Amino acid sequence: MSCKYFISFIFVLIITNGYGQNKEQSSKKFPVDIRLNSCMDSTENQTTLGMIDCANRAMESWDAEMNKYYRLLLSKLSENTKVKIQISQRKWLEYRDAEFEAQGNLYSEMEGTMWQVVSANRQLQIVKDRAIELMSYYEDLNLSNN
Repeated sequence: MSCKYFISFIFVLIITNGYGQNKEQSSKKFPVDIRLNSCMDSTENQTTLGMIDCANRAMESWDAEMNKYYRLLLSKLSENTKVKIQISQRKWLEYRDAEFEAQGNLYSEMEGTMWQVVSANRQLQIVKDRAIELMSYYEDLNLSNN
C-alpha cells in the first residue's frame, strides 16, 4: 500500500469516526463534509499538503457553522441561560486552544508526514463536534418551543 493511500485511509477513518456524536447526527450528511470529501477525492489533493489544506478549509467552515449556531442559540435564550452558554463557550475555546497545542506537540514528535494529516483531522473533528453540539442545542430549543 502506497503512502498516499495509507494517509487517505487514515484520514477517512478519522473523519468517519464521529467522535462521540449521537447516531442521528453522525448519520446526517452535512454540506461541509460533502465538500471535504470532494476536496479529498481530488487528484491534486492526494498529497500531505493537499489533505491538510482540505482539512483546514473544512475546519474553517465548521468554525463558521459553530459561530452561526452560537449566535442563533444566544438570541433565543433567557439571560441566565445565555450567560451559562457564554461561559461554556469561553471554556470550550480554552480547551480547544490547549488541545490544539498539545496535539501539535505530540504529532510533531512522530515520524512521518501522515501524522500532520492526522493532527489536522483531529483538530477539524474537535471544531465539528462543538458546531454540531451547538446546532443540536438550537434544534432542541426550537422543538421545545413548537
